[in-house]
Amino acid sequence: MEPCNLLGSLGLYNVRYERANVLFNTAAFMSQIGAAQDRNTDEGIKTAGKYFQVRKIKNTLSYL
Repeated sequence: MEPCNLLGSLGLYNVRYERANVLFNTAAFMSQIGAAQDRNTDEGIKTAGKYFQVRKIKNTLSYL
């Protein structure tokens, strides 16, 4: 009998799926943080803008 192959095709798909979930949730979390900022102050607008930067979210999702 063959030993259990943890890095077989099923395991590899699970790792890719989990990686995609983590990266997608990271991008969603960054958007939520940006939405929660107080945008009535200059500092709040700057902070929200940092979290809403499309480049950062795009870079996170590009790893998918």
